[in-house]
Amino acid sequence: MAEFIIELATGKSSIKEFQKALASNGAEMPESLVHTIWNVIQRLTQVSVCTLSQSTPAQCVWSLAESFLLHLRHPNQRALD
Repeated sequence: MAEFIIELATGKSSIKEFQKALASNGAEMPESLVHTIWNVIQRLTQVSVCTLSQSTPAQCVWSLAESFLLHLRHPNQRALD
């Protein structure tokens, strides 16, 4: 199921596109859940970008963890702000 949802998110440039893809594939869900899933996928796909920009893997992991924890604290913040 997770792989299916990630595949639906691939190539989408916005939450609205992602939400439409979910709905058209019978995976209608509350908007808050869609936003959470979208943000998690966006954060996880930043790993390759992060590893290129950080000097050590530990710094990269810390940066991603901080970013995700900030999202949990402020869930209405747009992804990748």
